[in-house]
Amino acid sequence: MSVAINSIVNTFRSCKFVHSAVCCRFGTKSHGISKAHQDWPKVLLLGDSHTQRSFNEGGWGSQLADLLQRKCDVLNRGFNGYTTRTALRYKSTILHRSVTSNLAAAILFFGTNDSALPGAYTHGHVPLDEYKSNLNALVQLLTECGLTEQQIIMVTPAPADVKTWFIEKQIQGYGSDEDRKNSITVEYAVACKKVAKQHGCRLVNMWDMINNRQDISIYFSDGLHLSKLGSQVLYDALAPHVAELTAHLPEKLPDWKSLD
Repeated sequence: MSVAINSIVNTFRSCKFVHSAVCCRFGTKSHGISKAHQDWPKVLLLGDSHTQRSFNEGGWGSQLADLLQRKCDVLNRGFNGYTTRTALRYKSTILHRSVTSNLAAAILFFGTNDSALPGAYTHGHVPLDEYKSNLNALVQLLTECGLTEQQIIMVTPAPADVKTWFIEKQIQGYGSDEDRKNSITVEYAVACKKVAKQHGCRLVNMWDMINNRQDISIYFSDGLHLSKLGSQVLYDALAPHVAELTAHLPEKLPDWKSLD
């Protein structure tokens, strides 16, 4: 019995030795790789369901991740139904240092839920003045994470295909009350533009890009959330900004053709 126990102990010790050797072999000190080099640059996407769904097939977030292969990690911090108020409530989690270290850029896309009509649903509607104040606070938080204002891209809320959304929300069980008016949402788009200008942030004006088109319904999957075509419009506007902000970053690790 004692022989068997000793065998198990020796095997365990051997495993610990191998584990330690592996950890040392791939640790930072043995390769001279600094912690800064291990911490890959990041592009942070912060917003509501437009952002949460941006990694869907053909989504603007997934296209940005494709654009930045081997250069940046694209982090999706989009939350269905969230407003600027909700984002600030959970700021310590959303903007945890594991997320915000070594940021190359951030995309801030709120306003669709903030501009919902009062009483439309539990967490919706943030008054216009509070929305502006919250955007200011979010920009301030991002600059405290090390970004300059020019590394922050603000996206205005887009108009909605209100008639289609009204039908869709009843099908999905979200109630039968009207909860969107583009005449209200445009005020939030204008406010977003003003905050971006005030801070010197970059701006993507989704309101104008969608509203100035003849048939806006094709840019939404359900009247409210972006379709593949709507995502393409947003990606095409974001890509030049993101490419410029990450142009100085090298591709990570040697190309396979140069490997021994």
